[in-house]
Amino acid sequence: MSDILPLAASRVQQRRTVWAPRLRPLPLGKGFLPWIAPLTILLIWELFARLGGLSPNILPAPTKVAATAVKLIENGQLLPDLAISLMRALAGFVKYWRPWPYRRGYQHSYALLVLASLLSDAWIIPLGFFGLWRFRARWREAPAFPSAVLAMTGVYGAVHAVIRYRLPLMAGMILLACAAAASLLAPAARARGQMK
Repeated sequence: MSDILPLAASRVQQRRTVWAPRLRPLPLGKGFLPWIAPLTILLIWELFARLGGLSPNILPAPTKVAATAVKLIENGQLLPDLAISLMRALAGFVKYWRPWPYRRGYQHSYALLVLASLLSDAWIIPLGFFGLWRFRARWREAPAFPSAVLAMTGVYGAVHAVIRYRLPLMAGMILLACAAAASLLAPAARARGQMK
């Protein structure tokens, strides 16, 4: 009897193994999987818009947006409107990252304030953006900062915010500016070290 129980248990285990469902990858392919979430969001958006859950003046249905885009392309109106929108976004970007303050009722000399701002921000901002681009391969290590720079620039640039709203980003921009300056000066320092 003791010999039968292990034999019976092994046969049950074999049956479970034979009849266990095997997990196979979906036949959709790897190219379709990244599109599942965006397509689901578009589908939910469309459903909410058609069922009246979203105001058509604020967030129209995606099909209505696509139909309007096709109509604007056919009329030749989309490109000029897009150019105007891009110019407004560029103006907001320039205003947000402008290295000197606007003229206001300052107690100090405005010219001295502009000079002090240009001595600091006029090199930090361009070098900071160069550093952001230069070290783009390392964004995965600290993704919050590049995301914050791009998001805050986009949002505050769109609403034409003033300079003080970029202050939370300036510490990171200073670090990126220093890293960019070091990467630019490193070849000259190496060449100078080889000449001695």
